[in-house]
Amino acid sequence: MKRILLIITTVLLIVGLLQSFGFAQDDAPNFVGIAYGNGSFIAIDDKGGIELSSDCVRWTQTYIEQYSRLLKVIWGNNQYLVLTSTKILTSPDGYKWSSFKFGNREDTVAVDDIIWDGEKYIGVGYRSIITSTDGLNWKEQDSKGATYLNSIIYTGTEYIAAGGYMGSGRVMKSTDGYNWSEWYGLMEEYGDDSFNKLCWNGKSYLFQTSFQYLFISDDLKGGSSVYKTSKSIYDIVSFNNRFIAIAGNGIVYASSDGKNWGARQLDSTYFLNKIISLNGKLYILGESESEKFILTSEDGDVWNRIDYSVKNLLCRKISGYITPDFIQNKIFVNPYYLLDFNIEIVGTDYHAKTDFDGYFEIFVPDNQIAANAVYSIKISKQNYLQRELNNISIESDVSLSQKDKPLTMLIGDIDNNGVINIADIIQMTNSFNSVDGDSWYRYAYDLNRDNVINMADIIMIAKNFNMASTDYLN
Repeated sequence: MKRILLIITTVLLIVGLLQSFGFAQDDAPNFVGIAYGNGSFIAIDDKGGIELSSDCVRWTQTYIEQYSRLLKVIWGNNQYLVLTSTKILTSPDGYKWSSFKFGNREDTVAVDDIIWDGEKYIGVGYRSIITSTDGLNWKEQDSKGATYLNSIIYTGTEYIAAGGYMGSGRVMKSTDGYNWSEWYGLMEEYGDDSFNKLCWNGKSYLFQTSFQYLFISDDLKGGSSVYKTSKSIYDIVSFNNRFIAIAGNGIVYASSDGKNWGARQLDSTYFLNKIISLNGKLYILGESESEKFILTSEDGDVWNRIDYSVKNLLCRKISGYITPDFIQNKIFVNPYYLLDFNIEIVGTDYHAKTDFDGYFEIFVPDNQIAANAVYSIKISKQNYLQRELNNISIESDVSLSQKDKPLTMLIGDIDNNGVINIADIIQMTNSFNSVDGDSWYRYAYDLNRDNVINMADIIMIAKNFNMASTDYLN
C-alpha cells in the first residue's frame, strides 16, 4: 500500500512540475506546419506560435505572431522562413525574426505557398508570383493575370504553379522562376475545377482539386487520368516516388502512379491536418479530441505516434484606456469616439487598436524585450494630435492608464502635421455646411459624427487652437 501511495505521489509531483514549466499536453497548440534546419525542428501553430525542438517531443515556444495567420514554414538560405497571411518572417536561429509585409487579400499581393530552390525563394498566391534571394527583398513577377495560385513545385528543371478560382483551373510553368507562361492544354481539358495542391513524384504530376478529385498527368498536356477518393483529401505529398495523402477519420492513401490507390485506416478518432516530407521521413500533424500529436513514418506504411508538449513563451502586457478630450466627464458617449485609436511600440512590430470602451492590450514576448531597455509608445488617430509616451519599461506588465483616468487625445489636427492651427480650419471650409449625401461632404471632417459639417466642428478645433504634439503632458 505504501508503495502504491509513493508511486501516485511521485506521478503527481512529476505532472505538477511539467505543468509548472509549461509542458502540459492539454495546453499543447495545434501544429499546422513543420520544418528542419540548423540542427532543430521548427513548428508553427494555429495560435500564431513558433516552436523549436531537437527531438519533436519537447518544444519551446520562441515567438508569437499576433497579427496574422501562420501558413507554412520552410528552411532555406541558412534561415527559417515562415509564410503568414500578411507577411513573411525570417530568422537564422528561430528566436530573432525579421519581417517583410506584403499586405492582405484586399491588396494586390498575397501569398499562399512558397518554396526554396537552392538559390531563391518563389511565392505564389492571389494575383501574385514573387521572388527573393534573401527572404526580405522581394520582386513581383508577371503572373499573366492568374487570380489565385495555391501551390508551387520545382522539379529540378522547371517550376509549376497551380490554382484557380470559382471552378476555373489554372496551371503555369517557368524554366527560371521569373518568366511564366500558362499551359492552355491542361485548362482546356480540366479547366472546370480549381487546383489546391500540386505534387511531382519524378514521373507524374498530381493535382488535388476542390471536389475530392485527384488529377494525374504525365505531361500536363494529354493522356491524363482522374481518380476520385471516397473521403475529402486534406493534404498530399510525394515521397520515395510515391504519392501519400491524408483524409478524414485517420485515413492515409498511397499510390506509386497516382492512378491505383490503397487506403490504410489508422485510428478512426484521428483528425489529420497536414502531411510533410522532411529529411527522408514523413510527418503527419494531427489531433484526437483534446490531444495533439505527430505521426512519423519512414516508408508511408508503418506509423509511429509522438505526443508532444510545448513550453509556452511568457509575454508582457501593455494596456490602458484612451479617450478624446471633448467627451470627458460625459455620462453618455458615442462608443465610436473611443474606437480605433492606434497604439504602437516604436521600433517594433507590436501594436493594437482601442475597442468601444477605449481599451487596448499589446502582448510582447519576453525574449523580444531587451534587458534594461525603455521604449516609446505612439498613439494616433485621424484628426487627432499624435501623442508619444517615452521611457516606458516593459520588463513587467504595464498599465498606462485606468478607465476612470484615461489618456486624453486632442482633436483638430486635420492635416496631420503635429499642430492645430488655421491651416486645419481652412481645410475644413471646403466641406463647410455640407450634410451626408452632399458631393462636398467629407466624413473625415465631421468631427462629432453628426452627419453635418458646421460650426460645431469648427468649435472643436478652436478649443485646441495652437496646440501641438509637444504640449501633451506625458
